[in-house]
Amino acid sequence: MSSTEQPPRIAFLVVNYFSHTGVDQLLTSLTSNSNHRVTVSIVDNSNDPQEFADLERVVSNHRKMADIQSHPADENLGYAAGNNLAFENLSQDFDFIAVVNPDVKIVSGDLADAIHTSGSDSTRSIFVPTTEEGLRRLSGTSAIKIWNGKSRKLEEGEKSARNELVYPDGHFLVLPMSMWRQLNGLNETYFLYCEEIDFTLRAMQAHDLKIKTLPNVTIQHVGGMTTGSETMKSLVTLHHSNRSRLITYRAHASLRRYVPSLVATRLAYAVFLGIRAQFSPMRAVISGLRAGATAYVPRKKTD
Repeated sequence: MSSTEQPPRIAFLVVNYFSHTGVDQLLTSLTSNSNHRVTVSIVDNSNDPQEFADLERVVSNHRKMADIQSHPADENLGYAAGNNLAFENLSQDFDFIAVVNPDVKIVSGDLADAIHTSGSDSTRSIFVPTTEEGLRRLSGTSAIKIWNGKSRKLEEGEKSARNELVYPDGHFLVLPMSMWRQLNGLNETYFLYCEEIDFTLRAMQAHDLKIKTLPNVTIQHVGGMTTGSETMKSLVTLHHSNRSRLITYRAHASLRRYVPSLVATRLAYAVFLGIRAQFSPMRAVISGLRAGATAYVPRKKTD
């Protein structure tokens, strides 16, 4: 992006699920770290009148500093459909769309200015901020081991292995509105997890995609606000992470030949849970695989 142009206009999409306190912290961090007026579109997936009332009180406290709209969904639409609805609710065009979780907050850096001075071809780039999780400083990207579907977060400056696919972490990613529209947003086959992997693969097919970490923007990511902690994953997490992973492998030609090894490693994990008498988690893994195997997935011949 040329230094003579104005910084890009960014709209932030947020899906709330019983996390209005997180939204409050997020909005505070957005407005306090921006040199430009912030636009935010929020969809509330909680399907709970009290939660939406709490969310509205949070939003009203920030409206002097930002253009914010919030809408309740008729039901829990899931993460992909919730973000797509938040996009549809925007009343004007923007240069970029930022998909942001309520469990993050910006610590430092202006996002629009960082993209403006990045020197990248912004029409073919997905931008991510540097991420702090505890004592770790991360690149904002993760790498999935292709043969078994296991993901790991990449440290700042860390390179991926040859058999890994790098993708932007879904808790905070920024992409051109034109790219979002061309790919019709997030794939609503996914309820939770892997939406960003699917989007990355589709963007790679349509563009010479670049994923760029913005070193001048830092966020903190708590994680597990609504689906369980990192150490004790909830049954919802286990079900949907396995369902979504299998859907991703079935949908994309570059991953399809690894479906048997993916399923085998996931079933082995289910057996391990059963041996340890963790029967509810075991059933969640199996039910997720069953749901992923039976979900309708349009098959792409190439990626």
